[in-house]
Amino acid sequence: MVIFKLIKKIRIKKRRKEIAENATETLKEFKAGKAKRGNFSDLKADLLDKK
Repeated sequence: MVIFKLIKKIRIKKRRKEIAENATETLKEFKAGKAKRGNFSDLKADLLDKK
């Protein structure tokens, strides 16, 4: 039982690290003008305009 808790904690820690790395990369892209802010409606409108 203890081993399962340990494995779960390791997986959570790994996922948190992945999320932090993704957030850092997204912020870089946003600052460089390669990413946009918005909601689903904004995304949909942007995608439909480019077709």
